[in-house]
Amino acid sequence: MQTSSVYTMLVITFERWTAVCRPLQVSKFFLDKD
Repeated sequence: MQTSSVYTMLVITFERWTAVCRPLQVSKFFLDKD
């Protein structure tokens, strides 16, 4: 259980970092509606 929560935090942290530092790439990876 501990490991899965660590992976979850890493994914959330990466998503937030890209949203702040690379907003144009976030739309490619996370908001793709095609």
